Amino acid sequence: VQLIPVSGLTGDGLDNLIEGLVLQSEIMDLRACEESRAEGLIIDAKMEIGLGVVADCIIRWGKLTLGDYVLSGVHGGRVRILNDVNSRQIKEASPSQPVR
Repeated sequence: VQLIPVSGLTGDGLDNLIEGLVLQSEIMDLRACEESRAEGLIIDAKMEIGLGVVADCIIRWGKLTLGDYVLSGVHGGRVRILNDVNSRQIKEASPSQPVR
């Protein structure tokens, strides 16, 4: 277990935290298959005027592309717009990528 001191007020230690996370992921050899169907977690969903249902998601594995069908419980729909965290439109989302 790594203990890395970080300050949220001053930002001290953030570079060490990122370096530690990258090192840990290399040691654990973390990978996700991008060739399979996408699976992810819906963090938040809401209805927006002009857009319809909008969901904030994190892709766990697989690749989500425009036009894919998504299911959550008994509800489903088609991906019409795919945005990254900076609200830029993208064509596909990879594992561990947050999208809207």
